[in-house]
Order: sequence, then structure tokens, then C-alpha cells
Amino acid sequence: MKKKRLKQFASVVLTLTLAVQPVIAGAQELDVPAENFDSAEVFADAKEEETEPAATETENDSEEENLEIVGEQPDLENPESEVEEIDITDDFSDSETDEMQRESSQQIELEEQEFTTDAAGTSISGNNTTADTASVISVNATYTDYIKSYDDVSWYKFRISNPGYISFKFTHDYVDSSGNYWEAYLYDMDKSCLNSYDYRGTETSVTGGNIGVPAGTYYIKVKKGGSGYKDVNYNIKVNYTSSSIWEKEFNDTYSSPNVMTLDTNKTYYGSIMKYSDVDWYKFKISSPGYISLKFGHDYVEESGNYWEAYLYNPEMNCLNYYYYQGNNTSATGENIGVPAGTYYIKVQKGGSGYKEVNYNVKINYTASGVWEKEFNDDYNSANTISINKTYYGSIMKYSDVDWYKFKVSKTDSVSLKFTHKYMESNGYYWCVDLYNSSFSKLKTYDLRGTDSSKTMPKIRLSSGTYYLKVAKDGSGYSSVDYTIKINPSHTHAYKNVITKATPKANGKIVKTCSCGATNGTTVLYAANKISLSPSSCTYNGKVRKPSVVVKGSNGAAINSSYYTVSYPSGRKNVGSYGIKVTFKGSYYQGSVTKTFVIKPAATSIAAIAFVSKGFRVRWKEQSVQTTGYQIQYSRNSNFSNGTTVSVKNNKKTVETCKRLTGSKKYYVRVRTYKELNGKTYYSAWSAAKTVTTKK
Repeated sequence: MKKKRLKQFASVVLTLTLAVQPVIAGAQELDVPAENFDSAEVFADAKEEETEPAATETENDSEEENLEIVGEQPDLENPESEVEEIDITDDFSDSETDEMQRESSQQIELEEQEFTTDAAGTSISGNNTTADTASVISVNATYTDYIKSYDDVSWYKFRISNPGYISFKFTHDYVDSSGNYWEAYLYDMDKSCLNSYDYRGTETSVTGGNIGVPAGTYYIKVKKGGSGYKDVNYNIKVNYTSSSIWEKEFNDTYSSPNVMTLDTNKTYYGSIMKYSDVDWYKFKISSPGYISLKFGHDYVEESGNYWEAYLYNPEMNCLNYYYYQGNNTSATGENIGVPAGTYYIKVQKGGSGYKEVNYNVKINYTASGVWEKEFNDDYNSANTISINKTYYGSIMKYSDVDWYKFKVSKTDSVSLKFTHKYMESNGYYWCVDLYNSSFSKLKTYDLRGTDSSKTMPKIRLSSGTYYLKVAKDGSGYSSVDYTIKINPSHTHAYKNVITKATPKANGKIVKTCSCGATNGTTVLYAANKISLSPSSCTYNGKVRKPSVVVKGSNGAAINSSYYTVSYPSGRKNVGSYGIKVTFKGSYYQGSVTKTFVIKPAATSIAAIAFVSKGFRVRWKEQSVQTTGYQIQYSRNSNFSNGTTVSVKNNKKTVETCKRLTGSKKYYVRVRTYKELNGKTYYSAWSAAKTVTTKK
């Protein structure tokens, strides 16, 4: 009888286990996210006050309806019916078994509340009701938990080792109600709320949009929803992919932008997570050129504008702005000429709201010295152009205006050539005005879409400064690229006019026409960085020839074909020698003399001994190319406040120094010297020796 009752109880528990397997569940994103921990709690408390009575009633009804044991049941009326045996290692008495069976209904209820299944993921256990006690979870793994009471809150934390993007997946057992029974909050390492979500009972599985994040520790908080709570299982999973080209939150202001690089024209990815989300990026252009913004996104089956992008210059003035529709997955803006500098991109929701799908941005950049540079919207900021040279530009928007200025060196008849990409419309899309330096309008030209290339009649201009203004025309504007060129009456023939560089001043090469027009200048940097290697050496009885290195003031080496080096005779004995560098050729002139020194050979201390209040020192003789020796002694190893004694006899090798302080330690060193033509040359000092004087 005892064994059969145990079998019956085990069968009931087993059947209940099968009955409470989790059903996948879902979510809906909150319109008003919690910005931080405190605001999230206040938001939750407000919902608790409004929904607690209704939630309690719904909870009780749900427990009564769902506490149904399904599947094959043991025949409790027939003790002999067949059931699967469970191995029980402990022995129970009949009274213990009867007591366990009497309490079976209560025990079944407790097991239903505490049960967590591994079918959907790893079960969460322990006290995780605060951020400090959060359960540690891994990315790309599923975890199972449930709301245990009306006030229950569950915290989880996970770590990301490298930048990338994440999405939050939430599933739960089916609840036959569309109320919101779960809320989830995602926080970054600074405990600022990245996003928040609401989950309905009837929507059993929802995965949030991708969120770009840097490496660090992140937190998830799950609590009851606005409609109360259900103590059915839910599952959470953080999907993570490592990536260096995803935006990293928070990049919501221009002072915290993500940095984009243009060296490989990379594409970067991001997402607008919620209504208030804004993504900022910045990129640096090292030299003038032109750029265009390419924007793409996942397909949305609606034509509304769900993204806006703004392009700013270094002064945070808007260069242009763009709108992107859901069913148009890729668009590239017009070319914009820009100078070197740092630029910014801002991406935000569009006029039709936002979609939490991935977008991508790319800056196409081409270096160019012949593109207009924004802003050139008035004559004060006009781009300077040269005659007989083609320049490029574009009218980016309805209000855009491009100004240029050029100089005429002497009276000439010039013509304007204007080209653009062909358009299937003969409407007027460009208006070009020509002004003199007093801003009197001299001529107006209207250009059609079908006129892809047009040269205007010649107009005679006297020497002076002139301006061109390019703007939209009567049919509106076109953002396709255009070109302008001022043609002179004759073809320029440029020759190089050279001003040679010297060791003291830069030179230049200017391409100059006989009419006075110029077409570029090349700087010839002053040849003022001349060095000898080595600049000095020690006498060894051999002829010395140092090498010569010549560089310009910009640090670049000057080819040896542009100079000669003259070495004086000798260069073997101790003394100074002048080495002359003389420049030659078309680009350099002048000369420089650099001094090369040969020093006397050094000596060394052979012996040192103390005497009464002094010491006697002996050194090795060094009589070739020397005049004598110097002895230096000091109480300090660095020879500060030292005393130097000269020995004017290069054959003498012993000297006694007296009248010192007795019983004191002294440092002593020796060197040679040579006097020549009123100048003294010294060898290096010998290694120091120490001696302690006698009283």
C-alpha cells in the first residue's frame, strides 16, 4: 500500500510538470521610456496604485482556471492500476505516507508556484530584487523566471567585452488577456535607461530593435505591468553581435558623437530606438573636396517619412537635410563641396514617427581642389577661382546660392562656359549673374535642363575683380553637379618663373602667362638645415671626412645634385676645419660653411694616493697633439664647485694637490688640452677616481 500511494503521488507531480511547460510570450514597446532608475520606479509605483485591485482579482481567477491536471491520470480509485514507478531511496512509514497524501493538494499548489522549466532556458534562482543583487546572465543565452508577487522586481546583469549591438528578446506563457503584465527596462553601465518595453498577455514573443553599445556591464529590470502581473514563466535573452561599425549609445548630442573614419569609406549602422532617440556622428576631412551622404535602411511597407538626417559643418551650421521614406531603402544625396575640417551628422525620427529597424549611413568623400566650398552663399564668402580653369559645384536645396570671384589682370574679352548632367526637361534650373567689383550686374544667364553644355557670348572686361552668382531659376533647382569656366580670349601659355631659394629665404616657382595670369605656385624651401655627421671627433692620427646632410626648412632632404661640398686640406691634427656647402642649379643659390672639430686624445688616471691634507695623482702620458693636462677635483661626484689645476707640460704625468681638508673623500679626474691659434681644445674627461685625504 505504501509503494502504490507513492506511485500515485509521483504520477500527479509528473502530470502537473507536463501541464505547466512554458508557452512563448511577447511584448510591446513603451511610448514613454524611463530615463533613469528613479523615474522608472516612480512610473512603476503609479501603475501599481491604479491596477492593484483588478490585478489581484484577475490573478485569483487565473489560478482557479489553470489549476487543471491534463494528460493521462493515475486511477486513484483503483490502487492496482498501472503507473510508472519512481525510485525512492528514503523509507517512509504508513503514517508518513498517509500524511503526505492528505497534504497532496497543498503541496501540488506550492510546486506549481516554485516550478521553473529548463525547456526555454536556464532557470533563475536567488534574491535578485535590486541592481546590487542582480542575477548574472550571459549574452545569446535564454533564461527563465517569473513574477512571484505584486511587488516583485527581478534584476539581471550581463557584460559585453567588445563594442557591438544588442537586442532584447522577451517571451512568456500565453495569457488570455491583452493587458500589459510585464515591463522591462534596459540600462547601461552608468545605470541610464537605454530603452523600456511593455509586454501583453496575448503577445507571447517580442524582440526589440538593435541597440549599438560600447563594451561594459549592462542591466535588465523586469517587473509587473500596468495591468497587474501573472505568475507564469517568462524567458529573456540578450542577442549580441560584436561590431566596430555600429553606433554606440549614448550618442544623443553633438558633444557625444560616434566618430566615423573616411579612410576606407566605411558604412556605419544604427537604429532609432524610441520616439526621443537621436544619433550623432562626426567625421574629419583632411583636405578640401566634396562629399555626399548615403542612407539606407531595412524595408518598411509604408511610404511615410521615418528618418531625418542633418549634415553640419564645423561651426554647426546646417549644410543640408534629408527625409527618408519607409519603402525607399536607399538614397544618396547630392555632392557638397567642403573645406577641410570636422563635420557632423544627426539622425532622428521623421515626420511620420519612427521605425525600430536598422539603418546605415556612409559618407562618400573625394579630395578635390576645384570644387566649391560651402558656405559660399554670399559675396563675402565667395570662392576664389582662376581664369581658364574648370570648377565644380551643386545647388543643394531651394535656398542655396554659390558665389565665386575671379580677377582679370588686363582688359580682355572673356566667355562663361556652363555644363551639367543632361535633364529630360527644358525648364530653367540655373541662373548665373555676373557682377563687377561695385556689384553692378553686368550679365544674366539662364540655363535649361536640356542644355548640358553651353558657352555664353564673349563680354569685354577691364582689369579688376569680378563675381559670379549661381542660384536656382524659374523652374526651381536641380541638385546635379554643374561646372563653370571663365574662358579668356587667348589660350594661356604658362612658363615657370623661378625665384631661387637660399639658406636664409624660401624661393618659389610660379606658372605665369605672358598676359600676367598665373596658374599655381610651388614653394622652394630655404636650405637652412645643414648638418655634419659627426660634427666633432677625437684625434687618431688619420684624416677625417664627415658626411654632409642638407635639408630644406620643411625638413625634406635636398638632392645632392643641387650642391657641392668642399673639404679643406689636413683634417688630421687637432683643430677646427671649415666645410663649405655651395648651392647650384635652377632652384637654389648661396653657400654655407659648417665647422668640423678634431679634439685631442684623452688620458686616464694610472694611480692616486693620499698625502697630508692632499693627494698625489699619476696619469698616462698623452704628448701627441697636446699642450698639457688639467686635473679637476671636488667633494661631489658631479664635480659641482670643483677646482681645476692646469699642468702646462705634456710630458709631465704626476701632480700633487695640497691644502685640502684632511680626512675627506675627493673625486678626481684628468683631461688633455691643446692651444692652437688662440683657441683651446679639450679632450673628454677621464673616468673619476676617489681618494680620502690624510689628516
